[in-house]
Amino acid sequence: MIRRARPPDGLRSPSARCARLAALACLPLASALACAKPAALPEGAPIGEVRHRAPIVPDELDHAAADLAAATLVADRDRVTRALDDLERAERDLRGDGPATGLVPAGFEAADAVRYPGRAGLAATELLLERDDVDAASRARLERWLADDPLALAQKRIGEARFTAVAKLFNAVSEPVGRSIFSTALLPYTLGSALAHYSIGFAREDALPLQRRQALVQWERFARENPDAPEVAELAPKVAEYQAAWRETQAERAQDRAEDALGQRLPDAAWFYARRAHRYVDSERVREISQQAEAQIAERRRAYARTLEFGGSGDELERDRDTVLAVLAGRVAPPASAMPRHLRALEFDPDRNPWGAFERTRSAERWRTTRWVLFGPLTAAPERGALGFADYLLDLPWRIQAASLLPLRLLQLPWRDPTPGESEVAVHARRYLADSPRGEHAEAVRDWLLAFERSRENWVGALRVAEGSPGASDAELDVLRERAAEQALQVASAEKRRDLRAQLLGNVVRTFPETRAGAEAGRAAREQVTVQTAHAVQLSRGFLLENPDVAGPSGIDLSPALLDGDPRNGELHPDGVTLIGGNELQIAVLAESGDDDDPPRKLRAQLSDPDLARLVARLEETSFRNSLLDSDDALEANAQRDVVFERARLGLAGDVDSR
Repeated sequence: MIRRARPPDGLRSPSARCARLAALACLPLASALACAKPAALPEGAPIGEVRHRAPIVPDELDHAAADLAAATLVADRDRVTRALDDLERAERDLRGDGPATGLVPAGFEAADAVRYPGRAGLAATELLLERDDVDAASRARLERWLADDPLALAQKRIGEARFTAVAKLFNAVSEPVGRSIFSTALLPYTLGSALAHYSIGFAREDALPLQRRQALVQWERFARENPDAPEVAELAPKVAEYQAAWRETQAERAQDRAEDALGQRLPDAAWFYARRAHRYVDSERVREISQQAEAQIAERRRAYARTLEFGGSGDELERDRDTVLAVLAGRVAPPASAMPRHLRALEFDPDRNPWGAFERTRSAERWRTTRWVLFGPLTAAPERGALGFADYLLDLPWRIQAASLLPLRLLQLPWRDPTPGESEVAVHARRYLADSPRGEHAEAVRDWLLAFERSRENWVGALRVAEGSPGASDAELDVLRERAAEQALQVASAEKRRDLRAQLLGNVVRTFPETRAGAEAGRAAREQVTVQTAHAVQLSRGFLLENPDVAGPSGIDLSPALLDGDPRNGELHPDGVTLIGGNELQIAVLAESGDDDDPPRKLRAQLSDPDLARLVARLEETSFRNSLLDSDDALEANAQRDVVFERARLGLAGDVDSR
């Protein structure tokens, strides 16, 4: 379903604000009337009758605007200037005392595109904005265009980079000074430590920080859009300097990743990142990392080649196979020599030995948790390099102080969020239960996994684990099933895509048929099929109050009684008007009680093809205008809505689209 509803509290234009203020002024009276008498249905048709509008006969002003458009298209400067003078003269003669048509500012904008191409148009646009007859939407659009100047944006980003650098230094000095007001004896230490931290952070900064990278992007964009501008030659040295700094930044990042991969015994990743760093900057350290990675890869290949060598008979190979299976099953201890490389590979393979992987990862996670409880931040290793070690030493007093908070960590332990290590243990636990659901260790693994899923409130996963347990009680399964169904229903209801939401609701009904959430999902699925349609466009009462052009004769032509705040002659419900497909409208009016919270009574009305096309055009124009005036009311992309509107403009809304 396509929705273009907006909250009633959002005011988007001066006229809408006036309409809203008038509506707010009528609220006390409307509330008193609603309490005094129930709401009635509107008298007569809820929308106006079909009108046959005669074609508009162009006048001198229209002819002048057409001449200016033709001159602009052929880029004839003299002809554009003459046409613009004729347009101004026609508006003075025909609309001298009336409101401005907006054609003259639009004409100036079109003429300036021909008379002042390139960056000269910036000054012309600034002069145009000084006129009083520029409407609010055009003014907002022109101001956005001026603000999108690449050179201005680049200068702004450079200013932000300078401000950030000064702010970091100021914060580094002001924080220890502020904390030492009542203890000046510690000022030298705290100030020295803060300045040391600032110096380390400054040395670690990228050669080209984020804001300066953004400035480089704007300069390059300006050079692409204005290759012949004189500013391009002036910016060339600065662009070259920034590009060199950017290459250095990328090389440093790739080198750091290569060193990390080398330390983790991942030679392939180390070689890959070393080659990437070499593309940007050729350094001795990058070549050294690449050589070390190549040496590790060669050693691994030689080890793989040795594993394929076997000089014994078939009987010996069969005996080794039996030994490997016995070791993996835990019946015997690993032998000193019987294909040890193969045995070790099988023993540490998580796919073939999930119980061993589960035990190893669980023990490692327990040890990490124990160290964290006992020592706190002291367990963190210093970062690689001299700067990382210096930073660790500077923080050592704070780490020792935090390590003394052992009771606090003990209190936090039961409510701590699951760690990545526990998630890895859960992966091996699920693999073991999938391979051996009735295995020797299945009960212990299942108990751990059930507790893990409960701790992170994954009720669907907890139910799946509990259903595989032979000793699970019916009461426990019923509770888990209700919670899992509610969780699945929440996920399905939050899905924005209508087709996926229908599939998810169907899955809830099929998976949890005997739960309250399953019944609710069934009702929601039936409502989506029977009530909602793929062509619904909702216009709330607030939207219609804020945009009277949509509700008036140029749009829906809604009966004025539905928006006058008096429920005695019929009043529109907050749900407003919905285009439900074809040329049909659904108009929601207040229930007989007059309460906005009660379900509305729904009326139907029919629009002619020309009126529907006019309404769609008005909706798109209003939405675009609101997006220009209010950045919070952006016009979001919606392909389905665009298809519906396009079919309405072509007069095909009533035809069934079988796609």
